[in-house]
Amino acid sequence: MFIKANTLESIYQASGIIGVSLILFYCVVQIFDPRVKEGALGGIFYMVIASSCVAWLFHMFQGTFPHRTTITMICGIAALMTRRLILLSPGWMRFKAWWFIQAKAAKAENLNRRK
Repeated sequence: MFIKANTLESIYQASGIIGVSLILFYCVVQIFDPRVKEGALGGIFYMVIASSCVAWLFHMFQGTFPHRTTITMICGIAALMTRRLILLSPGWMRFKAWWFIQAKAAKAENLNRRK
């Protein structure tokens, strides 16, 4: 049995609205939950994605498909995934460990100067 074009269009639109609503909910939780420590850059990426989701939903409820908003949302998600990939890489872990060793040594040196 074939599905009519209007029915298929409605299915695609409804699934898009549900998917973008879930992405929006996830981003809002990541921004406002105090247990999540994403940092400033992660928060900015999540805000860009959440703003794109809100704009996307407004466009869809007006009956137009938002091409630029979709591209902005996809680029925000790609930037967030790239950031996460870099933060989980062994090179970043070594740099972070080195940085905190240097910071700890500098703090100890400053404490010794005060005495």
